[in-house]
Amino acid sequence: MKNLRFLYLVFITLSVIMFSCREDFELNAPYKDNTIVYGLVDQGVDTQFIKINRSFIGSGNNLNYAHINDCTIYQSIIARVDKMKNGVVQNSYPLSEKYVANIDPGVFYTDSQKVYYFVAPSIDQDATYRLIASLNEGSKEVTAETKIVKQVSFDPIFNNNVSANGVVFADVQTPVNGQYKTMQMIWRTTDNGKRYTPFIRFYYTEHTASGSEEKMIEWVQGTQESESTVGGKSMTAPLSGAAFYGTVASRLSNDPAVTKRVIGRFEFLVSVADEDLNTYIKLNQPAQGVVTERPVYTNVNNGLGIFGSRYTARISVGQFNGKHFKMNKFSVQELCEGQYTSHLKFCTDSLAWQTESFFCN
Repeated sequence: MKNLRFLYLVFITLSVIMFSCREDFELNAPYKDNTIVYGLVDQGVDTQFIKINRSFIGSGNNLNYAHINDCTIYQSIIARVDKMKNGVVQNSYPLSEKYVANIDPGVFYTDSQKVYYFVAPSIDQDATYRLIASLNEGSKEVTAETKIVKQVSFDPIFNNNVSANGVVFADVQTPVNGQYKTMQMIWRTTDNGKRYTPFIRFYYTEHTASGSEEKMIEWVQGTQESESTVGGKSMTAPLSGAAFYGTVASRLSNDPAVTKRVIGRFEFLVSVADEDLNTYIKLNQPAQGVVTERPVYTNVNNGLGIFGSRYTARISVGQFNGKHFKMNKFSVQELCEGQYTSHLKFCTDSLAWQTESFFCN
């Protein structure tokens, strides 16, 4: 027994010495060509963009390789997107390539990036679109397909209310505490849609001594998931007046160079993602809790990434019945003179309130 213990201790000691002294082991596994695809078909736009590149690995710090554009580019790609119904190809769109610039700073090469695109007169919301890409002279082929997120409609009650009254965040002068109004943004779910993100865009024109520029504040209302991908159900997002004024105050500053900010139009939007894209987003969100490892999700055959569909619906509030009408009177007054935003130099150019103290000079 003593001999066995002695041999065991010798084995452990030698193992520790061997592994602690070894400095030439490889951290990187053998390279495998992984094709990465990111593409979304959107019937609301005329040009569809798809990113097709490859993964990379180097013998040193891979963050350094990420800044080399050639590391991710295939030398040869021949690709197309087929429009299909009932398994029959009705039209094919060859992908063209272009380099895009003005990319936000990041880990990867940002001077320019190669993307692929096709232009279709219209996207058929009842069709399935299939991507087929042949890489490096046919040495590899990747495919993916997606159904199209159909158009989203706003609830007629919400549409009519906004069209008639504009944006109502206050209905009394100098509202306090619970006196702010909460609007209900209401829309209907659509076929093939799963993830819904409502948001508002508030436009204003900023004036300085050197001129004027239209600017915008985007106010996102969180994300909701529908119970199914069959449309027709009602969804609602409450739009708090107090939260709106607080958001404006947090996004802007009392810039001495600004002489005035003229209140502009509002847009109400809902962005919709299909089920594949929804799953991909959820699995790639920052992990919460102890378990940080996530399963890899892809709907790309012989590759990784996502080829899905999205759609954004909008209604614009600005001018009705010939009147330059954006917000009701007390909502405008609160933005110009209220407790949250009085220091931001907002005013209105609506002739309906040209005798008011908050009319632009």
